[in-house]
Amino acid sequence: MNLYPIAFDSTDENLWKKYKLDEKTGFDEKYLLQTWCFLNRFPVFSELRKEKSPRLIIGAGISYLKDFIMCFGWDQMTCGNIKYGDIEPRSEGNKSKKRRYYWIKLDSYTTLVVVPFFSGPNGLNSDYLLQEMGNRISGILKE
Repeated sequence: MNLYPIAFDSTDENLWKKYKLDEKTGFDEKYLLQTWCFLNRFPVFSELRKEKSPRLIIGAGISYLKDFIMCFGWDQMTCGNIKYGDIEPRSEGNKSKKRRYYWIKLDSYTTLVVVPFFSGPNGLNSDYLLQEMGNRISGILKE
């Protein structure tokens, strides 16, 4: 899932003005929208998690790890409980780079897994990486 209602191919702040999102949203800067979401949207997601008690929540984008934790588990967990792993891509010559992912048990039933985005040079951008991530998530849920 995406935490924020506007998804970007890039986290570049300059896109906000370039695409006139300040005019469309009423927020002068991307950071202000993110702050509004933190205070207004995240508590709704947190309550939905508690009410619906999903077995798994998958967040896309490891650069937003703290945002996902704050959204779904800040009141119950500490950073010391976050675990991580790496997936080694199949041989891609010298461009091979591990993909890191994180998980945290939010309560006795729900696990949050934050994975790399699905596109881009460091993303889960191949059938192999997607399958391997699925295998890893399956193993996490069996713990």
